[in-house]
Amino acid sequence: MENRKKTRYDLGDFISILDSATQLEIGKIQNLSEEGFMLECNERIPTENIISCIIKLPTEIKDHTEITFKAASVWCRKNISKNKWECGFQIETTEELEEILAYLILFLRLKNIEDQQLRSFKSEELENRRASSRHEPEIKLQVFERNSSQQVGVLLDISQSGAKLVTTKKHSKGDIVEYRIKLPERIFERDYLIFKAEVMWAKKEEFIENYRIGAQFANLDEIDTNIILFFILHHCNPQKSTQRIKITNI
Repeated sequence: MENRKKTRYDLGDFISILDSATQLEIGKIQNLSEEGFMLECNERIPTENIISCIIKLPTEIKDHTEITFKAASVWCRKNISKNKWECGFQIETTEELEEILAYLILFLRLKNIEDQQLRSFKSEELENRRASSRHEPEIKLQVFERNSSQQVGVLLDISQSGAKLVTTKKHSKGDIVEYRIKLPERIFERDYLIFKAEVMWAKKEEFIENYRIGAQFANLDEIDTNIILFFILHHCNPQKSTQRIKITNI
């Protein structure tokens, strides 16, 4: 019996598992965790069989374009309706492999959510639109100067490529800002998302002394990129409407 400790996530896009020796497809992953996966394949794989695998990553993760590992079959059953075999595997994992798989799961879950939002667009536009798909945080998050405790605003929405903020500071297009956002929980050992960004547009709010700015992230490192992915996936909702916020307690 499989002793599963971590949640398996269904994948919007099935990823192929290749035999590391032959480069031929063994099957397609239907769900995945950092410790194991369920494989859909054409032939039965006996329990306790160990396979040597390659996964071609859909995006570069920690300087890897593919990962290789071994996995042991722990169960196998026939899906009569599909005329396929479904087999559960436990991965012979390492700390680095677990980290890569965690990032891969985040990427695929976010991609699946955004593909559902973007399914009405033409396929050649998806990559550009995905990067700019906006998400609103579930709670108001404070924005601070990078190197001080002074609050300068709040986060309105965020994407993989930038953020919209409302601030008490006046900005102009082309300004470079350096801010930090207090995260709702510690993510990858960090309490803040710290970033540099270029102001793409700025607009004064009506009736109140606040300014809205749209900022494009610059020079994000790999950890910050994955913090944003995790934050969007677990703490944001797809953007619904324009907000008007007055900043208080600054």
